[in-house]
Amino acid sequence: MFKKILPAIAAAVLLMPAYAAVASANVSGSATKPVITAQTTIPAGEAGQAIGAVSVYVAALVGDQAYFKDAKGNWVPYTGKQVAAYASMTPAPIGDVKIDVLDGSLDVAALKGTKIIIGWGKGAVPFADPFADMLNNLRFSVVHTL
Repeated sequence: MFKKILPAIAAAVLLMPAYAAVASANVSGSATKPVITAQTTIPAGEAGQAIGAVSVYVAALVGDQAYFKDAKGNWVPYTGKQVAAYASMTPAPIGDVKIDVLDGSLDVAALKGTKIIIGWGKGAVPFADPFADMLNNLRFSVVHTL
């Protein structure tokens, strides 16, 4: 699926702002130790549809490698297996979901150019693939570049 991740993200970056962003970020702290908080909004028309579950994903695209922040706050490299979700919620919330991306403790000086991507998809594993839903419906945004 990694071969699908990069083209989907690249297409979204090229299309911006041709479609509405699904997430945004606030950045504070220093350039080398930023504090990044983000939010994504689950529209009322989407919440509770299908299985009623939503998964939120936080990704860092470092060169040609993607890392996903899991529910425990760990950055997990994408290895071709199931993607780690930052949060999975049932029933799906309506409105803003807050996301702590970076807390200022990590020195990111060597990660210049890394893109931070936030998105969400409907469904609950193993019944549906919320990550595929997110990609197929372009429910993700690049919210910051380090």
